[in-house]
Amino acid sequence: IAMSVATVRAGKKLVLLDPREPSSRIDSIVERLGCTSIVASSGANGEIQHETLLVEEIVTTALPTAEWYEWEPNEVAWVYFTSGSTGEPKGVSVPYRRRVPTSFMSGRINSSDQVLVTRPISFLAGGTAVYSSLQSGAVVHLIDLAISGAVETIEYVRDFGITHATLPPSLLREVDLQKVQIAKTLQIG
Repeated sequence: IAMSVATVRAGKKLVLLDPREPSSRIDSIVERLGCTSIVASSGANGEIQHETLLVEEIVTTALPTAEWYEWEPNEVAWVYFTSGSTGEPKGVSVPYRRRVPTSFMSGRINSSDQVLVTRPISFLAGGTAVYSSLQSGAVVHLIDLAISGAVETIEYVRDFGITHATLPPSLLREVDLQKVQIAKTLQIG
């Protein structure tokens, strides 16, 4: 997340890639966009077949700058790729002014909230949830449902006092909905 913010702060277009995606999908996206830099964590570096910069190295060696790039409201700042119903991922350009919509959770998130995000931030819904929650001052919890099962996720919700979450219906089929204790907002979808 910090690298995403730094990328936008530097005035570079952001394309989030999920290293769990097939390498052919990642290759297609990288080649179509003509990416000049790929930044990855050391854990994902082996999965990406292109030259990468490691987040850990950048964080320990880069000098911070007080300057922020001045984005024009309609300038494309993010590109998300859909699943591609035709078999080829489709890029969706998102202008800077639309990146952090207030519609996530109907604008009810504030600095006292704990928000659980289960969608990958490489998807528009996941990215919107993360960045709008952070902008509101909330604490964001990212859970990978491919690793964490239904029971573990519900225990996490309880243990960390999650106040807002969007959970997939498939997860809720595996647990008693009465046991899902979200203090403010539970969206299913």
